Amino acid sequence: MANTKTPVMVLQELSVKRGWITPEYNLTHSKHGTHENEFHYEVKVESVVGYGMGRSKQIAKHEAARSALKSLKELDMYSPDETIIKAPRSESAGSPIKLVVNAIGNLNEVCLENKIPFPTFKEISDVGPPHCKEFTYECQIALICTRATAGTKKQAKQLAAKEMLERLIQALPDLIAEYNENDGSALAITEQDHKAYEAFVQIKKMTIPKRNLSMKIKDYDTNFKNIANEKEVNLDDLRECLHKEPSEENLKQFLEKLELDYSIEMLIDNPCLVSLKLNTDVPFTVIAQEPTYQLCVDDLLEKTFEYLNVLLK
Repeated sequence: MANTKTPVMVLQELSVKRGWITPEYNLTHSKHGTHENEFHYEVKVESVVGYGMGRSKQIAKHEAARSALKSLKELDMYSPDETIIKAPRSESAGSPIKLVVNAIGNLNEVCLENKIPFPTFKEISDVGPPHCKEFTYECQIALICTRATAGTKKQAKQLAAKEMLERLIQALPDLIAEYNENDGSALAITEQDHKAYEAFVQIKKMTIPKRNLSMKIKDYDTNFKNIANEKEVNLDDLRECLHKEPSEENLKQFLEKLELDYSIEMLIDNPCLVSLKLNTDVPFTVIAQEPTYQLCVDDLLEKTFEYLNVLLK
């Protein structure tokens, strides 16, 4: 039977079989454009580094993995004929993640309320052909670890968080007792951590990512499509959100799909001048001037929905 596994999949499974550290992929260069996309990746595994280039991130990663496998073969550390362990099973189409509103958010709240460490997430594997990718993520709190595999990174993290939340509820009494006995431990959440987390939540909407200097101004209109492609979000689902009534609730629903946020700020109170910003790495700001603040917000939302509809056509 022919081996249909991609270089990324083979390299990942080889690392697991040999007990190596998970291959680390880094995007070293990206060029965005309607017809000029170009990505460069490097992958570090064991004692070698592989480099790859492609018109998409997936192709570039596969080329980097192929380069690393070639180097490993030259060092007699890999043979294409050796048996590789079976790839992890994907979640079914009816994944329970669809039933979870925001498992990660709920998990953070439970940790905050009970003063136990916040969860950490780590990507364990990224395998499979472009049309059938599999992502495995690990969620860890103290000594408790959960793992989940799904067709997207977001689903895998949510599934791992969901399982952690279920296990945490059962283990919570023991965990609280453990951290109460170690008040001075660096692992325990202190009052200062609480304040920092709450402050982070408050300023999150005002946080603007570092500007993407690699994107030309003429390609700004493709930014939201690029984000949707990166997050593996269906464009029709996004457009459906924008066909609803322009409201903050519907805007939040749209932005959550892209893991984005927004902020509304009053610039001048008389006359009332208000701005709405989306926290993307490409500037997106809408301004409205009306007699009252609420009229400004209504105008901002209407304009934002209109502009986003145009950008997603």
